[in-house]
Amino acid sequence: MSDTAVLLVVKYGYHLEYTDVHGNKRVHGIPLRQAEELVVGRSDLADIVLGHETVSRQHAGLFFANGALYVRDFGSRNGTHIGDEQLEPHQETLLKPDTCVRFGELEVTLKLSRYTPGS
Repeated sequence: MSDTAVLLVVKYGYHLEYTDVHGNKRVHGIPLRQAEELVVGRSDLADIVLGHETVSRQHAGLFFANGALYVRDFGSRNGTHIGDEQLEPHQETLLKPDTCVRFGELEVTLKLSRYTPGS
């Protein structure tokens, strides 16, 4: 059984905002560019730190390409899943809006929205 979901709000081409496992809102101060990959993992060196025992130190990557968001599992021990389907390691998988992704046993709901300066 999976633990409580984490909410990620991705704003295309600008910044990444998400709520961590403790309910704290986090904002990445780096702009997301096409094909730039953010590392999701348990390590403090990850771009998105998910402090859960079933999440690998460098579990997966999130990146934008061709105006869409993708996930790639890095060959993690407990896998990355969309629904009941385990992703193949190192394969790019397109994420649709409001997709629930499971990193190990931690469910993450990805919310996609376009950022407009001044909003």
